[in-house]
Amino acid sequence: MDVCCVVHGCGCVLSPPSLSTFQDSLRVLPQHTFQHEYLLPDSAQILPLYLVHYSLDFAIPDALTLPLCDSCGSKPAVIWCEADSARLCATCDNDLHSLNKIVARHVRVPVYEMPRHMGYCREHPGEELFRYCESCMKPLCGVCLSAGSHSAPGIVATHAIVPLQDAYRAGLRSNSASDPRILDRQTSIKQTLMAIEDFVSQVQDSGKVAEERVYSLVQDCLDKCQRMTESSLKGLLCDEIDLKRQLHMSDWLDGFMRQQMLELSRCGMGCWWCVLCGGLSECVPDVGVISW
Repeated sequence: MDVCCVVHGCGCVLSPPSLSTFQDSLRVLPQHTFQHEYLLPDSAQILPLYLVHYSLDFAIPDALTLPLCDSCGSKPAVIWCEADSARLCATCDNDLHSLNKIVARHVRVPVYEMPRHMGYCREHPGEELFRYCESCMKPLCGVCLSAGSHSAPGIVATHAIVPLQDAYRAGLRSNSASDPRILDRQTSIKQTLMAIEDFVSQVQDSGKVAEERVYSLVQDCLDKCQRMTESSLKGLLCDEIDLKRQLHMSDWLDGFMRQQMLELSRCGMGCWWCVLCGGLSECVPDVGVISW
């Protein structure tokens, strides 16, 4: 069965037949994962960064998925009960092991610590692994113990050989505690991040203060320019009004003189002009005497 999978995050694209087969399986995806499913009639509609084309056989059990609860059959199992050999969800585990004090004594471990197939021996293909040598840190099968590397009496007497499942659980418990070096590194990274955040905050605050100061200076300059412009405009308007007044007065005098020249005789005009020049010399400088 062909499946198109987008290798970007954990998103995948399943064709409709494979999706129905996937939903019919009695397993659920692991918790705390991010996944999106899309129904596309044509894989050409996908524009991924990387496109992986492979064949998927749903008949092969998936070791990465969580099994369903053996009691309710609907929720993912998170607890393994050794006494009952049952995989239970948190709700069913609480309901079943709170009935009486006897069942409450059952040893329960996380479901990933349940007994499972540990694989086959590399030195003896087909032989299942079920023992572990803590001295050699090597899993062993029955042939290894009877006729193999750990069959000699001296090795058996000096090497600590334990069940492989117990060694697996002990490894899980020892690795569950955080490494002090990792904790120190995390603390150092957190302190560095806090210092960077404080520095960024200071830079932002300084930027805001500088921005406000610049805006204040610009506003002061604009106000000063506006006052200077208004003062200059007032002076120009006063000069404009005075020049218009002088122009109007000149037009009126020119019209008045033309009217007097038409109405008065030459002798009367001469007398009138002499009187007029005496008055104009006080208002208009550089007034000359007209010769008749």
